[in-house]
Amino acid sequence: MVKSAPKIDKRTATEITQQLQELLLKYAPTWREDEIEPVTGKRLPKKGTISAALIGTFARFAEIIIERLNQVPDKNFLAFLDLLGASRLPPQAARTPLTFSLAAGSTVDVVVPVGTQVAAPPAEGEKAPVIFETEAELVVTAAQLTSVFVQEPQQDTWSDRTAWLTTGTSTAGFVFHGDAGVEHSLYLACDDLFTLPVAKTALLTIQSEDAQKLAELPLTWFYWDGKDWHPLSAQLKNIISGLTVTVNPQLSRTVIISPGEAVDNQGQKIKLNNPQQVNLPENYRNQTVFLTISYDLENPNTPRISTLLEAEANQYPLGVYLRLARLAIDPEGQISQLVSNTSENNQSWQVSIPNFPVPVKQIINGVEASWLKVALNQSLIPGSPPLPKIQRITAGVSVTQSNLLPDLGFTNSSPLDLTKDFFPFGENPRLSDTLYLASQEVLAKAGARITVNIALNETVPVNSENEVELAFDAWDGKAWQPLLVTPSSPATAKFTQSGSITFTLPNQIGLGEVNSKTNYWIRVRIVRGNYGTGTSSQPPTFTTLRQEIRENTEQIIVNSSRGFMPGDRIQIATGTNTQEVRTIGVVNTSNNSLTLTEALQSPHPVGTGVWLISNTLSPPLLKSLTLSYTYDATQSLSACQTYNNFTYIQQKEQPFIPFEALTESHPSLYLGFTLPPTRSNFPNRPLSLFVSLADLKYGEKFIPLSPPYSRQVGTTGRVTHPLWVTNDTDQSVTWRVEISGNNWETTISEAGTSITLAPGETKSLKVQITIPEDLNQENRDIAFVRLSRPDTFATIYTATLETFVADQLPPRSPVWLSWQYWNGQAWSKLTVEDGSENFTLSGLIKFLVPADCQTKAEFDLWERYWLRVQWETGDYLIEPRIINLALNTTFASQTITIVKEILGSSNGSENQIFQTTRFPVLQNPQLEVREPEKPSELELERLKLQGNSNPITPIPNSREVWVQWQQVADFYGSSSRDRHYVLDQLTGKIQFGNGRNGLIPPLGTGNLRIARYQTGGGEAGNKPVDSIVQLKTTVPYIEKVTNLQAAVGGTEAETLESLRDRLPGTIRHGDRAVTLEDYEDLAKLASPEVVRAKCVPLRNLVDDPLDLNPITPGDVSIIIVSRSTEIKPLSSIGLLNRVQDYLETYGIPTANIAVVGPLYLSVSVTADIALTSLEGASAVEGAVNQTLTRFLHPLTGGLDGKGWDFGRKPHNSDFYALLESVSGVDYIRSLKVDPPEDLESLSEEVKQVMKTNRFLVYSGKHTVNLFFEKS
Repeated sequence: MVKSAPKIDKRTATEITQQLQELLLKYAPTWREDEIEPVTGKRLPKKGTISAALIGTFARFAEIIIERLNQVPDKNFLAFLDLLGASRLPPQAARTPLTFSLAAGSTVDVVVPVGTQVAAPPAEGEKAPVIFETEAELVVTAAQLTSVFVQEPQQDTWSDRTAWLTTGTSTAGFVFHGDAGVEHSLYLACDDLFTLPVAKTALLTIQSEDAQKLAELPLTWFYWDGKDWHPLSAQLKNIISGLTVTVNPQLSRTVIISPGEAVDNQGQKIKLNNPQQVNLPENYRNQTVFLTISYDLENPNTPRISTLLEAEANQYPLGVYLRLARLAIDPEGQISQLVSNTSENNQSWQVSIPNFPVPVKQIINGVEASWLKVALNQSLIPGSPPLPKIQRITAGVSVTQSNLLPDLGFTNSSPLDLTKDFFPFGENPRLSDTLYLASQEVLAKAGARITVNIALNETVPVNSENEVELAFDAWDGKAWQPLLVTPSSPATAKFTQSGSITFTLPNQIGLGEVNSKTNYWIRVRIVRGNYGTGTSSQPPTFTTLRQEIRENTEQIIVNSSRGFMPGDRIQIATGTNTQEVRTIGVVNTSNNSLTLTEALQSPHPVGTGVWLISNTLSPPLLKSLTLSYTYDATQSLSACQTYNNFTYIQQKEQPFIPFEALTESHPSLYLGFTLPPTRSNFPNRPLSLFVSLADLKYGEKFIPLSPPYSRQVGTTGRVTHPLWVTNDTDQSVTWRVEISGNNWETTISEAGTSITLAPGETKSLKVQITIPEDLNQENRDIAFVRLSRPDTFATIYTATLETFVADQLPPRSPVWLSWQYWNGQAWSKLTVEDGSENFTLSGLIKFLVPADCQTKAEFDLWERYWLRVQWETGDYLIEPRIINLALNTTFASQTITIVKEILGSSNGSENQIFQTTRFPVLQNPQLEVREPEKPSELELERLKLQGNSNPITPIPNSREVWVQWQQVADFYGSSSRDRHYVLDQLTGKIQFGNGRNGLIPPLGTGNLRIARYQTGGGEAGNKPVDSIVQLKTTVPYIEKVTNLQAAVGGTEAETLESLRDRLPGTIRHGDRAVTLEDYEDLAKLASPEVVRAKCVPLRNLVDDPLDLNPITPGDVSIIIVSRSTEIKPLSSIGLLNRVQDYLETYGIPTANIAVVGPLYLSVSVTADIALTSLEGASAVEGAVNQTLTRFLHPLTGGLDGKGWDFGRKPHNSDFYALLESVSGVDYIRSLKVDPPEDLESLSEEVKQVMKTNRFLVYSGKHTVNLFFEKS
């Protein structure tokens, strides 16, 4: 700021009065109307006297004259500036984008003319609306921008950014960074097997040219439950390939790791020579754990121990633990393998899925089926080798069910209650009597292995003497087919002994009707023999054993031998399934012994029943009858589809690649348009799209991963890329950390494979790149860091790391974007007028889509008209983020345009002055003079060189022409033939030359006019969002208009003080930067937002902010600080770019200019403060915090309120006086400032910042401890 000139006379009225008093005493000694002032001891005129009034009046008039005299240097300085042609800058007009909307149902495109007026209604305190005018013609199209997507092939990510189209609800998102992994999935269907409504094991066999490679892929298997995809691989799934994890079949709580070699997704390697075994502790129940194996990083071939870590404990130190599998343990402590992979001869890959549920049918790509989904859990990068092809996939199931009750049962035509004891052939069975059994589940599966389980009621004997024979048949849909049965014993096949009967169903099974019931049926018929004749109502001969019988015994002792005769057959039943039938040889009635012709094979206890078998009718009575079955089937898939690049492809029998990378290689932004149903061709007219970018701040940390792009340089050894991970939520967050795309060895310190952050916590993440030996200069490697939530592939945050082999970082190459449209066959070049300057600032993008634009299906959407922009080359300082996109938008400024206003008539005299009807006059008015004839070719060439490309306007049917004259600041440099004029833009006064300096307009009537000028401007035009809504100019079919962004940039006319500040610097540097001060002054002139600037020579602070590299001649860096009340003022990237463009225009052409924001140093204070009183303690605490925050503000803090100099850090003593001045503070007992003055105790990062001496302090987190002591 320019200081005022020194005062010529510094006297005040009081001092003049004192001086006059002294003169009166000297030259008029008889005057005694004075008195001694008691405070100063000076003699002053007595109050109330005439002399006192005269002296006071004289002193005041003299003071006024002195004040005016002291202003003479400033007035002379202003006169000097006026002599140089200086003038105050006119007001600046506010500017905003206006979005126009068609009336509902309109299908036509409408043209909004340039200069269309839209007003903001008067706000409170305003009397008139504020008028805005559109700056360009706008075509409002009926086409709608309905879809916005981002695709990043190199990281295999994408984002749905359609929310950008909704004003006020979207959040900023990167233009070229995706936040979700691109889905690569394989959809398999085999409804005949997958829909079996029972617990089953699914088996998929994949035949491939390299089955082992497919088996090693990290895959997740899903089924659809009608609402969502549910993973099947949640219980036991190998995380890495090469080592097989299984559960010991004999010991279900023992896990075995088979020998092999493996590499996990972090590149860690391990070789296991001997099997490892892990026994699960008893407390591992109802939870998920990770199975890991620890190993020695220095010698990875020698595993040390096996261990189990809880799944929630994700802090696995790198080089210590290698994760093998994820185990789910049920409440009983059992582990069941859900998905297992095996590969045989590298040609066949089998996947077994026990307990496979029944997927709900859904339609995918027009095919309805019960789908099994296989999703790839890794990125596929364009250019990487393709995966092996799949030749064929077959599906199989294995079903085992036990002890199922049949659906229905009949004895001949009589229904049976199978839940109670029943006679399968009735109480009086005869030849051909039949038992019918039905089951939809068991008997519907052709080729199934069926088991009929029968249990007899042992309290009732069965007559098995007549060699009954039963036949088993199954209905195949047309006829009964005989079954070959395998009983557990011959007696079981006759239903005379409990046991099981097994058979295989025919290859053809069909529904049949029995007793009017339709089902799947088998039958059991009596085809020979019987269960006795005669009546069954007579009481049977019965006794019990008196003594226990051992094995191989021929004589038994019973309680009564009455009724038993030699030659009789008896049955001994123990009440179990063990029954024995023997013939009596000898009966001894004296001791009730029976001697048998054949020894008994089994022991029988005392009390066992002994029955006399006669030829009486004794049919079997069944206590239960159940069905069990085992069903194994294999079929070809009924449908198979791949899903890659958002496209489904139905795969037939030919070989196919299951998972493929994106076909594009450059990050792209896709814009999808739709048309009204009545229109079929995309409008071949110029359209306008407004891009609203987030205000990118230099030095701002992105959430959760920052920075999104890092460039580092080195020649040998390791190069470190420092990153930061931030948790801005109120809950703890765990992120999985992955590295991809790298060719050089890459390790992650501080975190390993995952990182957990407490609420509000920030942690550093250092990625170390090892440069291979013997690499030439200019080699480089690119790696990608990915943050994602564990066990999900949804939300992804990425950072790009670029490492150069060089002594210093190469300069950033300019960004090159390629706009394209789809013509039905290929993507074709689209020419655009990019007012956003490659998405570095908010602006309009105008494009004219050729007539051959066609629809295309993209991103799994119905066909749309697609435009896309690809980031082909170049580097952003900070990658742009978009907040909103708005079609049918153009800029409008707070101006009123006046055209062809007649100023008056020239009378040919010198220095003629005219006045515009409206003022102030904004920039670039067009003044024309009607001249009697066309200027000479030489004069026309001079006019064109002055910037007037078309300086004349012919008048029809006349020799006269309107000639555009040039505005100049003054006439000092004007010759007699220069068509110049001077305009006071604030008052609208226009002056012409005198003929010697500046041409005099020729004589004429009404021959002076302003062809076009604008008036307006001022702070009144800074209107908020959605406030400029009144359409003043009628435009057909336009329903409404609004401003999606606040109108900004409106300023009042420049003040004299600002003029005095600006002009001296302009005189010194002459709009050309040579010295350090020139760069700093021009940086402030580049934008009124810049309030501080510091020039640093010989360094590029963009690539080397901490002075770690040697100085470089030709490099010039300018640090700017923007006007802000924030605690830590951060300049926007747009402001940095504007300042850099301005400096490159006015700087030395050979200088390599870099514009950056400052380094900031957080200063935190911890103080123990004594209170003068307990009352208002909370208010004192708040006042102390506010005082510290205000004192440490970089721009308005400090002792003088003018901010802090670069490199200046407050001392501890500064805070004592500051805090003790707060009302309510008695004294400071202790005070600690962080960072301390002792540099040795600082962190390395803070040391490097402080060593630059270019930092600015700002207010950190303060701790105020209050206490009160009674005196």
